[in-house]
Amino acid sequence: MHFKCALISVLLFLISGAVCAETSVNLPDVVRQAISENPEVQASWHTFLAATEQQTGAKGGYFPRLDLTAGTGWEHWENSDFSDEEFTRSNVALSLRQMVFDGFATRNEVARLGYAKLVRYYEFMAASENIGLEAVRAYLDVLRYRELKKLAADNFIQHRDLFNKVQERVQAGLSRGVDLEQASGRLALAESNFITETTNLYDVSSRYLRIVGHAPSSSLAPPEPLSAGIPSDRDRALTIAFQENPSFNAAVENVRSAEAETEESKAPFMPRIDLQARQNFGRSSGDFQDRDGETIVELVLSYNLLAGGSDLAARRQSLQQLNSAKDLRERACRNVRQEFAIAYNDKDSLKEQLRYRNEHQLSAEKARKAYRDQFDIGQRTLLDLLDTENEYFEARRAYVGTSYDYTLSHARTLAAMGQLLNNLKVSREALPSLEDIGQNRTGIDPDSTCPAETIDITIEFPPLAAPVAAKTVVAPTLTATEKGADGDGDKVPDHLDACPNTPPAIEVDQFGCPEILPAQISFQINVLFPFSSAKIPEKYRDEILRLAEFLRKHPALKIAIEGHTDSVGSQEFNQSLSQKRAESVVSRLVEKHAIKPDRLQAFGYGEDRPIARNQSIEGRDRNRRVVAVPLENNSAKL
Repeated sequence: MHFKCALISVLLFLISGAVCAETSVNLPDVVRQAISENPEVQASWHTFLAATEQQTGAKGGYFPRLDLTAGTGWEHWENSDFSDEEFTRSNVALSLRQMVFDGFATRNEVARLGYAKLVRYYEFMAASENIGLEAVRAYLDVLRYRELKKLAADNFIQHRDLFNKVQERVQAGLSRGVDLEQASGRLALAESNFITETTNLYDVSSRYLRIVGHAPSSSLAPPEPLSAGIPSDRDRALTIAFQENPSFNAAVENVRSAEAETEESKAPFMPRIDLQARQNFGRSSGDFQDRDGETIVELVLSYNLLAGGSDLAARRQSLQQLNSAKDLRERACRNVRQEFAIAYNDKDSLKEQLRYRNEHQLSAEKARKAYRDQFDIGQRTLLDLLDTENEYFEARRAYVGTSYDYTLSHARTLAAMGQLLNNLKVSREALPSLEDIGQNRTGIDPDSTCPAETIDITIEFPPLAAPVAAKTVVAPTLTATEKGADGDGDKVPDHLDACPNTPPAIEVDQFGCPEILPAQISFQINVLFPFSSAKIPEKYRDEILRLAEFLRKHPALKIAIEGHTDSVGSQEFNQSLSQKRAESVVSRLVEKHAIKPDRLQAFGYGEDRPIARNQSIEGRDRNRRVVAVPLENNSAKL
């Protein structure tokens, strides 16, 4: 054990001392390098450039086509007037063809490829946003696990010191051997946690290397807040997402490309007209050497009459491809809506969680210090100390994780809106604008294509369980003869006896029920007060009424009203607040329910008598209470 502790101590020292003198690297620089060098982004960029050239090639259909042909060969000629002759023939021809009308095939093909080019552009932008988000995630994860590794190292050091202290106490005969076993087990767990966090850091660093292209710097700067650019109105933010998200825009342009293809499929059903010109230059050799030439200028009409049904099949194919493109657009709509909704909701919920995580962390730290002091003077067991040490470690670990998740939720929201790179002020060099590549938003209405529909689910903590109401005994209507009956012999007539089966020789009250011993009476009144207020909310009037009815049933009973608080605030403030709350309950009983004031006494105990741990929200809720107990059970008397 000593060797393992020493080995890990040396490792921690080497890690803490291995600080390279590197320039601090910030998040925008890392994202910029990722989108400039990542092969996935590079591949989508070159695909976009290829689509640009493909459209340029299709525009060639508008221009004349000029062809030069040349040939030479042997020719055999026969006729009835001359003997057979053989010639060596050569020919050169220059032909020109200009499309006049092709059933709008060229126009629709250029339009289709223009939309396809926009699809590739938006796919490139989507790849850039996705890799940018992954770079942000990798950057934050490296920072996260570096911090978690440091926490695990601190936790190991604390457990090692505690182990050494317990070992000394055992050797001195001041502690039992089982305490050393407990300390040894917790130290082994701390060692395991340190190894786990080191492994996690290695894993996220490897992912960083894959995404960014180089290993993370030892001095990554904390990221700037990413909340700028996210509207506070969720519906407005979702509308921006449908307007700017590149994946959704790619799906929209894909539909327009498919629509152009369906128009192009009509071309085979129309005639084609071409203007053609041809000039031939020929020469033959033999017994009759000759030169010939031919000049032709003509307007040629071509009209297909039968193609075996292939044109009709191509038309039907294009219509089905259009339906497929619309389905893919709907899928993109739903994906964007889901990704945005989850990220935006995480942003809000993690903000609330972060506040509670921090509160838990601070409370655990205070408890840890108090338990250590109490352990040193013998008021806490070793198990208590080990538990609070682990709780403090887990609280700090949870806070660190939530803080980085909160930052990442902003990046995810911006990415869903298509605004992450803009927010980081990162772009690719020489990137053309949408206007440069022919974007035309005419006819595109995201609101009708993909309505900005959201889900409304708010965080509402469940109320405390309502107390079980006291049973009300209703006396039956009796005849005059029955009114004098006393079945259990307790001298209380049956029609007035709330407890008709009381055993013999038991003293009863005026209602025929056994006298309740003061030690058996204790009322938990579930009255929760607003922060820093002693005013009783009206919704708790039934709680006060229940106590008043009990006091009327036992007129000789005197009650102490005890007020308590949680540990939030100073002791002086909590003492005063608890007294005021108890007095407010007394005032309600006297003024609203006519309970004699000499039967009631208010006591405030502040935060001194908790019934639950103040480190949790539920515990603090339980500690903010008012209790009614018999005065005989209270430390003070009337």
